[in-house]
Amino acid sequence: LLDLKTGSSKLWISGGAGKAPRPLAPADAAGEDQRPGGWTHDGRYYLFAAGGLKSHDIWAIPIRDNLFGAHFDKALRLTAGPLDWTWPLPGNAEGGIYAMGESPRGMLVRRPSSEKEWGPFLGGISAHDLDFSRDRKWVAYSQYPEHIIYISPLDASAPARKLTPSDWEARQPHWSPDGARVAFMAQKPRGKWRVYIATVSSGAIEEPVPNGDDQGVPVWWNGGRSIVFGEWLYGQSKGPMKLHILDIASRRVSTLEGSEGLWTVRSSPDGAYLSALRQDSSALVVRNRRSPEWQPVLKMERLDDPMWSSDSGFIYVTARDRRQLIRVRVGDGRTETIADLSDFPLPDEAWFGTAPDGAALALQGVRDQEIYFVDWIRP
Repeated sequence: LLDLKTGSSKLWISGGAGKAPRPLAPADAAGEDQRPGGWTHDGRYYLFAAGGLKSHDIWAIPIRDNLFGAHFDKALRLTAGPLDWTWPLPGNAEGGIYAMGESPRGMLVRRPSSEKEWGPFLGGISAHDLDFSRDRKWVAYSQYPEHIIYISPLDASAPARKLTPSDWEARQPHWSPDGARVAFMAQKPRGKWRVYIATVSSGAIEEPVPNGDDQGVPVWWNGGRSIVFGEWLYGQSKGPMKLHILDIASRRVSTLEGSEGLWTVRSSPDGAYLSALRQDSSALVVRNRRSPEWQPVLKMERLDDPMWSSDSGFIYVTARDRRQLIRVRVGDGRTETIADLSDFPLPDEAWFGTAPDGAALALQGVRDQEIYFVDWIRP
């Protein structure tokens, strides 16, 4: 059963006539995300994959018989990484298991408008959700697939520095105008999505709005005195989504006027504009600092990954159905196709953006996947 809110799956089992369905293994015993496998030939064990959304191990659950019929014992973990294990199936040999093992990663690539080929950017690191400081000296990113946020000088004069704990899923970092703080959205283990603010000098992290529903992408506004954030698309259970504005000094939160039905907000580097997508991702809309009216600048199905150019004159956005990276001029809505993505090797989580010099950026998928035979000594 798939949970649309969390994106995780749970395995259930029922009798042969479909009666008395129940979970195969509790989440706290085998992991939040469970994937199917198969029965051993003697029917004594069920093999499956379980773990978090990022990685899975191979598990076996014994079936015992007693006076009241068959029942399941506690699930047993058979592997402990380092691969993402899926589709475990029993082999012909006693105790053997076939399974898929994968090391998902990506390579950050760049393509100037004058060229047709993509080349490595920042050494080809596996990262997405890039955001550049206003002085163009620093970059913040979310490492893929671990989703740990790092900051790094663009000239590689110092090593990248980790901002978030390894057991958080952290995304969408955005620099404050003065470069002193980074706002991002993150989810602690079994927690809700929350907006966080990290102080770059000390590494201290604060949670300004600890209560309420899941929170979305945070961006800086009013010269760094406020943060505008949305709601998480899959956490919205009723009514239209809205954008919210947080006053940093008072911690007061209010709804941004005219923002019903909008999500994934972004702010222009010069602080003059906000952009957002319609809830159904069918339109890109923009408003300036002085007016609450949102104006559509692009209407197209399945828009994603909006990102402002460094001069605040353009918004780069992907059209998933058309497999294109598009640039929209804010002043008159003129569009230009920057890159055809029809043959671009995508990772599980695609991302596209732009570098400070206007070159297109992308996370290119690199898949290392093999079939393994795993020896297993049954208990």
